[in-house]
Amino acid sequence: MCTGLLAGALACTATEKLTTAVRMKAAVDRLGADEAVSVTARLEGTPEEVFAYLRQRTGAGTGERRLREQARLLSDLEVALAVKADKPLRDLGRSDRVDTAAAVSFGGRDVLGVKSVNHKLYVRVGLAALAAEVGHRGPVLRHVPELERLTDELPSSLHVAQSALRGDWVQVDSAAFGEFAEVLGGGADTPAERLARSTSVLTTAELQHQLADAVRDTLTTHGSVRADGERDGAEHVTVTLPARAAGRTLATALDPLRYYLGEPDLTPLTDAPDRPVRLDLAIRHGALSSLTVDLGRLDRHNPGGPDAATLPLRLDFAPGEVAYVAAPSVAQLHPQDLLAALTFVTLREPELSSLLHTLRTLDL
Repeated sequence: MCTGLLAGALACTATEKLTTAVRMKAAVDRLGADEAVSVTARLEGTPEEVFAYLRQRTGAGTGERRLREQARLLSDLEVALAVKADKPLRDLGRSDRVDTAAAVSFGGRDVLGVKSVNHKLYVRVGLAALAAEVGHRGPVLRHVPELERLTDELPSSLHVAQSALRGDWVQVDSAAFGEFAEVLGGGADTPAERLARSTSVLTTAELQHQLADAVRDTLTTHGSVRADGERDGAEHVTVTLPARAAGRTLATALDPLRYYLGEPDLTPLTDAPDRPVRLDLAIRHGALSSLTVDLGRLDRHNPGGPDAATLPLRLDFAPGEVAYVAAPSVAQLHPQDLLAALTFVTLREPELSSLLHTLRTLDL
């Protein structure tokens, strides 16, 4: 316990802060002691709370019905990611192989699944599940019932394409689909091309190392750490960062990776507001178990006052595989087979011709 004169109290406070920082680093390292680690991301807010944030951000000009639908989807959205290797993750070299699995859902069936196992890529797109969540809208989703019916009529020679259209796992060559999209007229930087680039780096630890280095450098340069007591059986640590300075440091570190990350817009980081943002880290059994941050503090469109609506994002970490990291026993889907299947479908139902455009642009 800190006692004594002011000088002693200050020294004790500094020591406590250093101890807290060391324990936080140890908690992150402990998580990496396993060969498989999972992270689940979700917004911590009810549809009404998310709606309040969206309304505050957009003002009165946007229709309430549209905002409420967006709020419902965002409050239900969950992204699960698992990473697995043949050694503890903290011991991985940049060229070591890692296997990954990710799933996206809205509280029900997965609408998207991706696996990279032994340098092979597998995908599953649940169009019916997606349509059930977001409604039958867009060039593809509005035709899901007709697509399901016509998929059953595909010839047996197109069984792999049939599986893909039914929402089953298939193996794909992302580079081949990127090239195929360009042949169809999609240009050299279509979503398919960006997908090909981003999935090409899932097979080694190189990207994970660079991302971890970027985050660590940002926290080290700008973060201040303090212990924040115990709640719900976990030790909590608060890391405070100046949003603008931290955002610009992180954007600079991520800029060399943009080509492989699908060319994300880093403007929200470089234009982050000049105010503090706090990260709440929970440590359970010596390992990092969760991280929570209010995204509203990073939003330059958010007023940020005491009455401002919040948008907390929570990341839960755990050993093991929340998304199963194993290669499904499926055949490879070739672009020409998918094109043949969609051509067959559009010949039966001309209104589905937009599906060919979708193959090129990945626009749902």
